[in-house]
Amino acid sequence: MTNAFSVARPTGAWWEGFRQRVRLHVVFQPIVDLGSGAPIGYEVLGRATALDRSEDGADLPGPAHLLEVAYSRGCLVELEQSWRTLAIETIARQRPQHGVRYFLNVDPRVLEAPGFRSGLTREILTRHGLIPEQFVFELTEAGAALDTAKLVAVVRHYSDQGFGVAIDDVGAGYASLRALLQLRPNLLKLDRRVVAGVSHDGFRSALVRALAEFADRTGIELVAEGIETLADLRALIDLGVSLGQGYLVGRPAARPVPPPYDRVLDAIDAPLKASA
Repeated sequence: MTNAFSVARPTGAWWEGFRQRVRLHVVFQPIVDLGSGAPIGYEVLGRATALDRSEDGADLPGPAHLLEVAYSRGCLVELEQSWRTLAIETIARQRPQHGVRYFLNVDPRVLEAPGFRSGLTREILTRHGLIPEQFVFELTEAGAALDTAKLVAVVRHYSDQGFGVAIDDVGAGYASLRALLQLRPNLLKLDRRVVAGVSHDGFRSALVRALAEFADRTGIELVAEGIETLADLRALIDLGVSLGQGYLVGRPAARPVPPPYDRVLDAIDAPLKASA
């Protein structure tokens, strides 16, 4: 069904109408050390809530679809920058802990989108007393629309400014072995479709073990996404994955707060203590 948010309008009119109808906000999902439970960072997730809870507001598209609509209307920069600014303002108010990083999703197409201006994020960080080294840009699966050479340009654009770079959806999407060899990211994020079922699927566990060894040998950090069961969590730890996120580890929250992961660790240890 077509709604007020996806109907064709001139670019400026669409964005103006969108902002009048929608409240943009962000949530923070913790990424933790799977051994200790200590948060090493938070992924910032953009969200949108319709101000009008009528029929039009009831079928507001999700964030991924909103990005596609914004891209088609020539407003990708405006939407991404709005979420990014909200995230930075929230982080600055929280006085971020030393060593904790914040993962900002970026659609790689944004560098070629109308209205893009290089260095804007750094300017916003400077105004709030933050530095690029505290942030990681996470290339989303929309990068499948770009060739490897353009993705390399995106990585260099952010890494040259001091930002970390993570490749999302490893094991799916555009994160091919060829792309990994050329992009040389700081972090890899295992796709949730690879993680789910790793405890009882030999193919999945073999792939995860190989990627964990690859990451260890190359100095790349490996993060498992979508951890939802204790069995998969135990398997990931056994396979050499040291970082993870997911509903079992910690749910998204309005502020970057450490999750109650100690209870998860107790649950992992319980069978071992019982058999001792």
